[in-house]
Amino acid sequence: MTDSALAQVLRQIDRDRDEIAAFEQDLIRRPSETGREKDCQDFVAHWLRQAGYAVEVFTPHEVAKGLDFRGRPLTTDYSQRPNVVALYKGTGGGRSLLLMSHVDTVPVGPLENWTVPPYGGEIRDGKIYGRGAQDDKEGIVAQTYALECIRRAGLRLRGDVTLCSVVDEEGGGSMGAWSCMSRGYRADAGIYCDGLDLKVNPANLGWSGGRIQMKCPPGHMNIRATKDCADAIYSAVEAFRKERQATFASHPLYRDTVWPEENIICPYFSAGHAEGVAMNEATVMAFMYTLPGNSVHDDRKILEARVRQAWAALGISAPPPTVEWTHTWPDPYQASGAESILEAMRAASEAATGVPVIVEGGTASDLYAMGLYSDGMPSVCIGPGRFGEPEAAHQPDESISIDRELIPFVKIIALTMLTWCGWEP
Repeated sequence: MTDSALAQVLRQIDRDRDEIAAFEQDLIRRPSETGREKDCQDFVAHWLRQAGYAVEVFTPHEVAKGLDFRGRPLTTDYSQRPNVVALYKGTGGGRSLLLMSHVDTVPVGPLENWTVPPYGGEIRDGKIYGRGAQDDKEGIVAQTYALECIRRAGLRLRGDVTLCSVVDEEGGGSMGAWSCMSRGYRADAGIYCDGLDLKVNPANLGWSGGRIQMKCPPGHMNIRATKDCADAIYSAVEAFRKERQATFASHPLYRDTVWPEENIICPYFSAGHAEGVAMNEATVMAFMYTLPGNSVHDDRKILEARVRQAWAALGISAPPPTVEWTHTWPDPYQASGAESILEAMRAASEAATGVPVIVEGGTASDLYAMGLYSDGMPSVCIGPGRFGEPEAAHQPDESISIDRELIPFVKIIALTMLTWCGWEP
């Protein structure tokens, strides 16, 4: 890649800065909470067609034929939840690249927690606000304008590029990503545009959501005994979290991340009933992550055993708690043969931002669906998201900085395309 080609593309992205930001706003202003993605996907498909791309639209319902990719009967209706795929044909002789982002978002949550309209796409102090701003509508923006700005700069890629905007990522459904792989879309490497801090992730964690429900003997006039039981179960989950820290910290891709400390997250705890009608009932939620090379189901069995042991130690005459696991889950994944695409992304990041990307393991995402259901396509993940802080993904006032996050992301993806696919005038 010559300096002149690099400079042409970077200048084009800078020239199109306001248009890129406006595209992000357009996406945010079309709500696409999981299950209701169609309006936003229709907009994406129309935009891509108007830009001259060959576009294919299909639903997981069409691909799945009544069964999900784990062989179970479909319990969710996907017939009005389309994927959108744009195809760019290279001139030949270059490596192909598949990029994927998810259009669905988590719910807005209580409106009183927002200081801006959650679907307004407002710009304040150089940041675009709204649900999906950094999870994952910025991924759709980055992959789309990376390719578009290369074209506008007067360059043609030698390798083919496939852009996928998919449904059903949030909550681990993954039917959108899987149906793209099942439909046969492939490339020499894949990039999932949904990550944290612009780090490249050649691996993702598995995830399980468990609802631990317990009933103490009835008849108490307050929740004191119930809370003691629930505290014991919560403490058992916390002990298991601490026990797993060393294993997570010893994994080369996860030792320097938040995941050794956050390998289990308890987002919800309740005991009793506000109306005083079920004071013997309690619930503890546990979100459990699984390292690559391990089994989600094995981790579930261990947690269930710890819950039973903690309950037995209480010595009370009540059935042990039940653990109800989410119907969907992402599996853990670690890419094989990804050295070349990682090197291309390192070079692209340094050229675009002056800083080589950090390579480490990522959180649970649809990356695994690209990697495990694509006949071995080496797949990695990158994105500018943030975790567990104000204005981060899934938080009220979700936002993305235009010049510190969105534009650098577009530049990294664009230069990765040039480096990986090759180019000609």
